[in-house]
Amino acid sequence: MKNIFIGGIQGVGKSTVVNQIIKNNTNYARFSFGEEIKYIGEKEIEDYKGIQYLTNNERNYIIGCVYKKLYCILENKDYDFLLFDNHFTILQGNEIKNAFLDEKIQLYHHLIVLTAQISDIVQRIISDGGKERVSSAIQKDFIVSHQYQEIERAKFLSKKYHKPLKIIENQNLNNTSEKIEQIITK
Repeated sequence: MKNIFIGGIQGVGKSTVVNQIIKNNTNYARFSFGEEIKYIGEKEIEDYKGIQYLTNNERNYIIGCVYKKLYCILENKDYDFLLFDNHFTILQGNEIKNAFLDEKIQLYHHLIVLTAQISDIVQRIISDGGKERVSSAIQKDFIVSHQYQEIERAKFLSKKYHKPLKIIENQNLNNTSEKIEQIITK
């Protein structure tokens, strides 16, 4: 199984692109860290409001649970490609932080960062109902900074762990999906 990390900040269209690829390919599977974190958080933590509001111990517990589930999927090997919908950086309050431990990058064969025009990102965040969740992300300068840091973090991890990296601007769903499929099936 070939594991592909597809990252990008909230609003670039990661989930939409990954779902489009999965829809067209029965030998592909998807793993969304964000969805798994939310599911486990709501199940395990009373009054769960989001990972950014947890203590370090609670956050580490939930992330540990997500990785346990991921490792079970990786051992299964029912698919040719597993697409990971995740982030290289995350928002914690109004701060941008690295999303995961460096050594986890070893799980992936390719790293892909999706980017988008700032106006598109703002529109997607609003239409996803994310205005309250990441109110600071609506500020255009903050989005520019966050997208830049996402790319820089991906470049750093790619170089450090010798993983191929592609940065793709998500202008059109079908074109972006095709570009990703070409990259991962080489």
